[in-house]
Amino acid sequence: MSDLDSKSYLLETMEAFEKATEQAVALSESRLGVAHTGRQNRVLMAYAKTLAHAMSIQLIYRNSVRQKTEFGFLDHFSIGALTRTLIDASIMTLYLSEPSLSEAEWDLRRNVLFLHDASNRKRFLISMNKHVGTTLSTDELDAHRQNKDGLLKVIMQRGKELGLDEARIEDLSNGQFVFINGVRGAVSEAGIDKNGFEFIHTYLSNHVHSHPVSLLRQEKISFEAPTDFQMSFCAICLEAATQYLENARSRIDEFTGEMARDPNGHID
Repeated sequence: MSDLDSKSYLLETMEAFEKATEQAVALSESRLGVAHTGRQNRVLMAYAKTLAHAMSIQLIYRNSVRQKTEFGFLDHFSIGALTRTLIDASIMTLYLSEPSLSEAEWDLRRNVLFLHDASNRKRFLISMNKHVGTTLSTDELDAHRQNKDGLLKVIMQRGKELGLDEARIEDLSNGQFVFINGVRGAVSEAGIDKNGFEFIHTYLSNHVHSHPVSLLRQEKISFEAPTDFQMSFCAICLEAATQYLENARSRIDEFTGEMARDPNGHID
């Protein structure tokens, strides 16, 4: 954290974030029209989501600067929430593109993700249909069941191939896992400082969910002109966002750009 006053600290981090975002977007644009493997395309989608969050953060603080020379309304709530989602998207980018994975490890990892997607899709579609007074058709339920059975077969096969015990394979087959070893496992795998991650991820989770930490200190918040607290908060967010954005950009630079950079070759 900088020793500068809150305004100078915010301006400094805004400048660094602008530069990092510009470089990250330029790299993404350089991958347009380039043939990639299925894995690389998924990585690029996660990276694009990271960039979308970054550009939305830019719009918020740029709008504040346009209102007044000394900053107008600064929505630090949304900057906090978007920084958290940017961090999540960058970790997913790194998780999908981990270069050390064997073909079997990648196949297990992606099928666990497919199973999570299928399980959650069924859950919200059932709720949606109940809301409008209908039910999923027999054909839709059969299609889901067949898809799930296929995913479970691969998870079982790859799990055994990788020497996982039955209890572990059963856990990975419940449809609740996103990261095989949890988000903290993904953070460790990517070489990210765990203490720094714990701080920013836990702190900003409160802003995503509107928990008390984000609401109780009303005396530190102004909706007319940002307080020192709000400017420092945004600066901390931008500092973290810049770091995670640069981590993702570095990996994208190494892992994409040509199919040969995917060590396992093309897999849909």
